[in-house]
Amino acid sequence: WHQRHTRLLPAAYRHELGAAEITLPMVLRENGYRTLFVGKWHLGDVGAHPEDRGFDVNIGGWKAGSPMGGYFSPYQNPMLSNRADGECLPIRLASEMSRLIEGAAGQPFLAYLSFYSVHGPIQTSRDRWEHFRQKAVAAAGAGATPQLARGTGNGLVERRFAFDRYLPVRLVQDCPIYAGMIEAMDEAVGMVLDTLARLGLEDETIVVFTSDNGGVVSGDSYSTSCLPLRGGKGRQWEGGIREPLFFRA
Repeated sequence: WHQRHTRLLPAAYRHELGAAEITLPMVLRENGYRTLFVGKWHLGDVGAHPEDRGFDVNIGGWKAGSPMGGYFSPYQNPMLSNRADGECLPIRLASEMSRLIEGAAGQPFLAYLSFYSVHGPIQTSRDRWEHFRQKAVAAAGAGATPQLARGTGNGLVERRFAFDRYLPVRLVQDCPIYAGMIEAMDEAVGMVLDTLARLGLEDETIVVFTSDNGGVVSGDSYSTSCLPLRGGKGRQWEGGIREPLFFRA
């Protein structure tokens, strides 16, 4: 076990966001904002949910960090009701946030949409999987095979994984299931942006897109690659700690 993870004991830490902490939604709510939360919380159990830390509304946020039950309904989430079986989770979360934004008409708001994507389990719909599988096959037929190690400068490689200290690491970005998850989240983001545009709020809203870690190159089915950066989620090299951050104002 120690060879698989670490030879050091983890530091003691609290498993919830403390009640004494001053959060952004607390400050904004005190200044007339409607504070909306949809999606993944993972900052505490009952008593430390989003509604206990400054949010007026909480849909989907509870103690779990992964989507219990998976990315397709029926979900196993006490804060998210089940509707149609097979419903796609990121699309559902985006529709919930769009509805809340519409309901905040005329009032300043903080809309915090925290997707469970692309956390494990690694799942997508069959049509998305097939689309990206065909794309990989077509690229291979054109000579740019899916085994091309992006950013290495070494051309084609014969393997998709290499051993880095204690763990195998994915070298190539060609997993059609992971690609399907990214596409679903991308469509969900687009739904919320379209809502802002339809309501005439584009020029009045600051949109921030970021992540909490780099991609998973060792774990979660070893489904992505962070090359040319070393490592990924859970590891202290740049692949694990460098994150996307976009502002649109």
